[in-house]
Amino acid sequence: MKKITLFIALLCSISAFSTSYVLQPTRYLVQQFGQNVWNGTTSSGTVVTLGAAQTFGAWYNATAMTSGSEVWMLAGSYTIAESITLKPNVHLYGSFAGTETSTTGRTQGANPWDFSTNKTTINGGGGNYSVGRLFNALCTQTTYTDGIEFTNFNRSNSGSSTIQVRAFEIMQNCIVSYTKNTGVSGSGTGRGAGVYMDNSQVLNSYIHHNECAIGTGVTGTFNAYGGGIWISATSTSATVKGCTFESNTATEAGGAIWMDNAIGTIENCTFKTNKVLASTYYGGTGGGAIASYSSNTGSLSIKNCQFIQNTTTGVGNYGNGGAVYLKVNANATIDGCSFIGNTANAITGDAIRGGGAVNLAYNTSATTPIVKNCTFRDNKLTTNTPETLAAEAQGSALLLNTATTVQNCIFANNTSTGVGSTVFIKVNGCKIFNSVFAKNLTTGSGRALNTLTRTTTLTNCIFWGNSLVSPAITNASSGTTGTYNAFDTDESTQTAYYGTGSINTLTASNTFVSPTTSVGANTDLTVGAAASWRLFFSCPAVDAGTDLTLSGVTTDISGTPRPQGTRFDMGAYETSVTGTTAINELASSLVKYYSTNQTIELQGVRVGEKVDVYGVTGNLLYSKIAANTSVSIPSATGVFLVRVSGNISKVLVK
Repeated sequence: MKKITLFIALLCSISAFSTSYVLQPTRYLVQQFGQNVWNGTTSSGTVVTLGAAQTFGAWYNATAMTSGSEVWMLAGSYTIAESITLKPNVHLYGSFAGTETSTTGRTQGANPWDFSTNKTTINGGGGNYSVGRLFNALCTQTTYTDGIEFTNFNRSNSGSSTIQVRAFEIMQNCIVSYTKNTGVSGSGTGRGAGVYMDNSQVLNSYIHHNECAIGTGVTGTFNAYGGGIWISATSTSATVKGCTFESNTATEAGGAIWMDNAIGTIENCTFKTNKVLASTYYGGTGGGAIASYSSNTGSLSIKNCQFIQNTTTGVGNYGNGGAVYLKVNANATIDGCSFIGNTANAITGDAIRGGGAVNLAYNTSATTPIVKNCTFRDNKLTTNTPETLAAEAQGSALLLNTATTVQNCIFANNTSTGVGSTVFIKVNGCKIFNSVFAKNLTTGSGRALNTLTRTTTLTNCIFWGNSLVSPAITNASSGTTGTYNAFDTDESTQTAYYGTGSINTLTASNTFVSPTTSVGANTDLTVGAAASWRLFFSCPAVDAGTDLTLSGVTTDISGTPRPQGTRFDMGAYETSVTGTTAINELASSLVKYYSTNQTIELQGVRVGEKVDVYGVTGNLLYSKIAANTSVSIPSATGVFLVRVSGNISKVLVK
């Protein structure tokens, strides 16, 4: 009896201090039949060698994995014959040589997605398969898909992309290529060929040659959105950063990215040669690179991106935004972006067609987008029927159909046919501050700016060298309030419209440091790449603007605080210099200027270069040939002009 009592007491004691045992995460080191690299590796993990007839997808789907586990895939092409349902909280990594002990040990090329030395590819074999989780609720921690190329999938599902990246997931350092989402007969909507996103992140990836299109023999109405990425309607925080989108297409809208009632952030990305390509069945609506029709409120940010040679082509009455088309409730910001060589082919319609680079529409009158610190160069607005366009297709660079603020932007060498102006304003309440309109061409009766008599505020802007078919601005006298704007002598009649502070004395020799010589878009996009739209220090527009701090303009296009001199400069750049460091006017110069202790110091001068110092009135004060790469020049306090082999900088010596 005593033994039984003691045993029961022992059991109670163990129960009181019991321990929960949890299965530890596993690292699976996967290789294909015939590969034996992992067998001799120093990496810790369970080596998995697929059978001769076994696909990676079949093994993965059948294997139970604990939360936090990792799957490492050896380099090679893994052709699958089934969809892969990714497991929640399990990381999937590719592109290993087989000797790594961590994911950071993989060999990468110049781009973060370049694992060409040891690339892992998951090949769909042209089948109707997908890779991803099915529901957002399954994942509870940040989970990575990293270092894999997904290629050759052919979806025929109207609501599903090839790769599913849902909440808590990050796809990074990946390639998604040559995937399709092709519609089937009947009504439906194709959303995304390459990637589906929902409150997730796609980072540092290359997404190219994906197509969301209408299939052969489709009947009824079928729309196809988002060749590269479809961002779900339920998403409020999708993030796309550091990615390159190239040659993706969609039939309806969003050649690279379609934001389906979604908002989020797109940053530091490059969009090149993406298309909205109209089909026989449906006309292309818009956004050769990005399109969004969103009723969600909040913030939509497109920042520090490049848009190069994207197009949208209309059939019937479509063709909006060669690069970007936004029709949103969210307050969108486009900041620090370059739009180069994009094209919209706009036909007749409801009078909001166009925008060779960007078309901003609205869902509510409360929408107040901001376009700032952007360059619009060599964009085009074309049409098949110029004689019928009238006021219906507009804006070779930018069409505004919602009250928008534009600041610190450059519009140069853009071209429109018919009556299409460079910037066309359709609504009241737009504001354009500190922007440059230069060398734009209209082949018909268009202008650099058309405000269509809408109430518009125009301040600190420069109009220079635009085509002389007509004055720089039209339809403005009854709706535009302007002050402190500058015009060249050929467009001087505009001065009367814009009252206080406006000037009309700009010439080819006293305005910009290094403008392009041609008017209108160039076929060779490198022609205008080296242009400098900074002002000469002697330009009448320097220190001639008005303070726009209360309007939100506190820096120039390059981030330099305004003002640098006694007043704001007109145009996109501040050219005056304060403090102890001067900025050279010409970006090609490597010379740096410093002023300290009544001395001007130059660094980076080439031996044999001539250095001249002038007073502000142009009198030569000092001249010498540089014997070394640094030159020190004694100087009194004040403002001086320093010239090195033709490059001139303004220096303030305190």
